[in-house]
Amino acid sequence: MPIGIGQLSRLQNLDTFVVGKGKNSAEIFELTNIAMISENLIIRGIANVKDPDEACRTCLKQKANLQTLELDWRTNDEDKVNAQTEQAVLNGLEPPSGIRNLHIAGYAGGKYAQWMLKQVDVGEQSLHQFPFLVVLRLSDFPNMKHLEGLVELPCLEHLELSRLTSLESINGGPFPSLMKLVTDGLPRLEEVWMVTEMNLGNEKGKMQIGTCLSDIHIIGCTKLLVKPYFPSSLQRLLLEGSNERLLQSPGQGQGSSSSSSFPSSFSFSHLKELTLRKMVISSSGSPPPLGLQSGCGWVLLQQMTALESLEISKCNGLTELPESMRSLTSLQSLNIYSCSALGMLPEWLQELQSLQKLSITYCHSLTSLPQSLGQLLSLQQMIIDSCDSLSSIPQSVDQLCSLQEMIIERCPTVNSLPRSFDRLCSLQKLTIGGYRSMESLPQSLGHIISLKRLLIGWCTNVRPSPLGQLGRTECTTL
Repeated sequence: MPIGIGQLSRLQNLDTFVVGKGKNSAEIFELTNIAMISENLIIRGIANVKDPDEACRTCLKQKANLQTLELDWRTNDEDKVNAQTEQAVLNGLEPPSGIRNLHIAGYAGGKYAQWMLKQVDVGEQSLHQFPFLVVLRLSDFPNMKHLEGLVELPCLEHLELSRLTSLESINGGPFPSLMKLVTDGLPRLEEVWMVTEMNLGNEKGKMQIGTCLSDIHIIGCTKLLVKPYFPSSLQRLLLEGSNERLLQSPGQGQGSSSSSSFPSSFSFSHLKELTLRKMVISSSGSPPPLGLQSGCGWVLLQQMTALESLEISKCNGLTELPESMRSLTSLQSLNIYSCSALGMLPEWLQELQSLQKLSITYCHSLTSLPQSLGQLLSLQQMIIDSCDSLSSIPQSVDQLCSLQEMIIERCPTVNSLPRSFDRLCSLQKLTIGGYRSMESLPQSLGHIISLKRLLIGWCTNVRPSPLGQLGRTECTTL
């Protein structure tokens, strides 16, 4: 930023301020005289601030119109970090009490800001220091081990902790309005106790939440366990590259309910969406609790009777779907993506009678689809894409009376399609592509009265004889 920018005392719109190095760059204290600034402000290059007094002189706390603030320490320099200076600078950049969105990134200090921690000697006023804060994001803290004593944030709805690579414990609250919690890249964090009252037990690392927490993302947290269990208000759960014990039932793993994420009485009565990606299998030598090798694990799926959407992706040890999925009677969408060891789908798939969308993509070991596929009478969309080993499409798909869209492409070893396509009385969109060995399309294709769009791509040997019978259907060939 140019030197002297702080003299623009009537400036009302400044959304980014960059702290540079050297005598030719404005220093952070030039923000002092810019009273109004704007509702949104990003301060970058804070690592270049070497004098904590300069941070205090910015008087951010007095800029009452500020609603969204991002404090970013990240630079390309590799200067040695002074943890005490970093902490003092952060303490000097206290936001106004009316702040609604706060993001702190790249802070290299070992302790968090005093203005966000409970102060027992200040009285009750400190507990409501940020009464309107809705979103809090903390990212790229390489040196902080303990994030403890966070003040009460009565309006906080979204809490995100990303790449806090040294973090070992977290506690604070209450956060009665918290709706979404994201933990991403916390490899040393082993447990978080989610409680509704802080006087329960002596465990460290307790977060006091309310009854609104409906969305949890746990990504790259290879050791993390949630205790005593996930909240009953949970509706959406994403686990990616995370500890497989998060999905254990009581008595699995270490043989004690205290080590499980769920007590026996817990029920996923409200869970609607579940995403499992790159699940981490323990290397303790014992059989994998999830049963990725045998397909008999994931027993907690039996409790998810209200589940409507399930995604299983990049679980490379998964050889077959677990039978516990048979209890998912409310499941409407099943997406299986890039599970390289999955060889087949089970015949009991037909028991998922609420299923409306089935997507199987990039499962390169998949050799066959079950004949029972035709019994999914509620199925409206089916996508089979990039399954290199798939040999055929079962004839039973012509029984899918509710099917509106079918995509079957990039399955090079499939050489024929079901003969009775004309039975698909609801089919409106059909995409066929990537069949090098297929020489002809079924004649019944020309008799699908409901078909509105047909796309045929990269089928160089196919004779297009049935296409002339399609009437008003939009046909595209590539």
